[in-house]
Amino acid sequence: RGGSYNYNLNVQTTGSSYALAGGGNVLSAANPSFQTGGSVTGLGCTAGCSAALAGGNLIQGAFFGPNGERIGLQYGINASVGQIFGTAVLK
Repeated sequence: RGGSYNYNLNVQTTGSSYALAGGGNVLSAANPSFQTGGSVTGLGCTAGCSAALAGGNLIQGAFFGPNGERIGLQYGINASVGQIFGTAVLK
């Protein structure tokens, strides 16, 4: 069984806050990985923000565990304050 995904991620840095949002392809047990672009809004985006990961992706990762109950992801933003990268593991 599979389904498509949407994401909303808020990233806080010193003096700036960013909201990442987007969606992507259908995920399944055979295809638990994702990578996609999306939009970035918030402080520090006055000159525009863009994706900073390979292939123009804003966010990428995979679901893990017997029922996909865990997720690991990376995100990357090119912002007017510089490049911002991060990772998250959710259980």
